[in-house]
Amino acid sequence: MTVKACLAVFLLSIYSLNAEIITVPPDDAEFTYGLGVANKVEASLNEAKAAITTKLISTVSSESTTKGFSSSGRSNSSFSYINKVKSVEIALTNVEVLSQNFNGQNWSTLIRVSKLDLQNAVLNSLSHLSSELNQFLDNHQSNQGISCFFEIGQADDKHILMSQLLTILPKDAVTEYKEELTKFLQLKSRCLTQNTLVINNDNALLGKSLKSLFRKKYKVVNSDTENAGSLEYQVKYKEFEFSGQFVANATAIIKIFDEKSRLIEEQTVSGKGSSFTNAEEAKVKATQALIEKTSSKMEYL
Repeated sequence: MTVKACLAVFLLSIYSLNAEIITVPPDDAEFTYGLGVANKVEASLNEAKAAITTKLISTVSSESTTKGFSSSGRSNSSFSYINKVKSVEIALTNVEVLSQNFNGQNWSTLIRVSKLDLQNAVLNSLSHLSSELNQFLDNHQSNQGISCFFEIGQADDKHILMSQLLTILPKDAVTEYKEELTKFLQLKSRCLTQNTLVINNDNALLGKSLKSLFRKKYKVVNSDTENAGSLEYQVKYKEFEFSGQFVANATAIIKIFDEKSRLIEEQTVSGKGSSFTNAEEAKVKATQALIEKTSSKMEYL
C-alpha cells in the first residue's frame, strides 16, 4: 500500500471515530434531547425521535388477569383475559436537528424537542385514545350485552395507555380524562358479567365438547337469553378404512355472534382420528383433535 493510500485510510478512520462520538446533552428545563443511529439518515432521525418518546413513557408490557363473573354475580370458573400493550404512539412536532454525521456505515442524528411541544404531543395522543374510549362508552353505557364483553379487551388497552400518559402530564391538564377512566372502570365491571353464550346441541358429539371448552370463559346456556351471544357450528365427518384402521376426518365451521346477531368471529377447523377398534372411536378422536385446534385458533376463546 502506498504512503498516499495509507494516509487516506488513516484520515478516514479519524473521520469515522469523530463521527461516532456525539455527546447527548442532558435534558434541561426547556428541551429534551435524543440520539439515533441507523444505516440511513431518515431511519436515524426516527430512532432519535423514538429515544425521546421512550424517555416519556417506557414500553408498557402489562399482563392483567381479570376474573370473570356470571350474570348472577358468582365467579365464573376463574377465566382470565390478558392484555399485552405496547407503547403508545406519540407524534413529535417541531423537531430540531442539531447534528447529523456519517461514519461510512451509519448515520448519527442528534435532535431536541421543547418540553412544551412534548406536552402538546402527549395531549394529542391522549385525545385520540380518549375519542376511541368514549366511543366504547357511548356504545355500551346504556346497555351491556355480550358485545361489551367481546370488546372490553381492546378498550382496556386504551385505558392502560391513557393511564400511562396521565402520569407524565400536569395534574390540571388531566382532570377530564381521569373522570373518563373512572366511568370506564365502572362499565368494565358490568361488561365482565355479560358473558352468556347460547350453544345448541345439534351434534351431540361436537356440541358437548364445545360447551365444555367454552365454559372456561363463558356462561353457557342451551336456550335464547336476553343480551346473550350465540355460537353456531356445522360439522362434517369423512370416514374410511385404511390399512386395517378406521379413520375419520372432522371439519367444522364455527361462528360466534353477539346479542344483535352480528358476526364476531368465524373459523374453520379440522381434526383427524383413527382406531383399530371401530369407526365411532375414530370419530371421537377426530372431534377431540378438532376441539384442541379450536382452543388455540379462536380469538374470543
